[in-house]
Amino acid sequence: MLNKEHYAKCFLIGGLFIGILSGTPGLGAANCCCCMWVILGGLLSGYLLCRWAHFPVSEGEGALVGLVSGAIGAMVDSVLTSLRFLVMGTEDLREGLERAMEELHHRREFPLPPGAEQILQRLQDIFTNPILIVGLQLAVSLMIFCIMAPAGAFLAVTIWGKRSRPMPPSAGPGVLIPPPMAPPTGTVAPAAPLSPLPPGKDDSGFFFPR
Repeated sequence: MLNKEHYAKCFLIGGLFIGILSGTPGLGAANCCCCMWVILGGLLSGYLLCRWAHFPVSEGEGALVGLVSGAIGAMVDSVLTSLRFLVMGTEDLREGLERAMEELHHRREFPLPPGAEQILQRLQDIFTNPILIVGLQLAVSLMIFCIMAPAGAFLAVTIWGKRSRPMPPSAGPGVLIPPPMAPPTGTVAPAAPLSPLPPGKDDSGFFFPR
């Protein structure tokens, strides 16, 4: 934890990178390729920590930075998804589920048991609820992002962690500077120089009683 003063910046930059790119329509599809944005966001946060750190970065620090970055990215992704539902609504999702139900109804070769239609209708209403969708997405995103982002940050620390520049002795608080060395024992301090004037006489030539 020697580099904790840089944690917050790495958290925010890596988390915003993950959340914005994952929650943007079109760009978010790249996460289907091995959670690409999540791993790259963790890699970015670990690299920034290694670049800004004055002490060598440990693998545990990298994993911690990646973990928090993944959690922030999951929350940002969920917020963007909520905004998308507020703007576009859930009508497209509801229509898609209705078409799937109708196709299943026409293709089935055996009758559904009594009450199955009502159960399927309830499930359709549940899975088109925006609050439930966002909650499920947040739970799944937290689980996945908090695994893949630390992996990217761990990889960054493995590559760049040992190249952190050392801190000079007086560059920051908490660094102890050794005191000056005492003179070796047995040495005698030099005597004070003797005044050339006699006692009781100053530079003006007058004597003063003592």
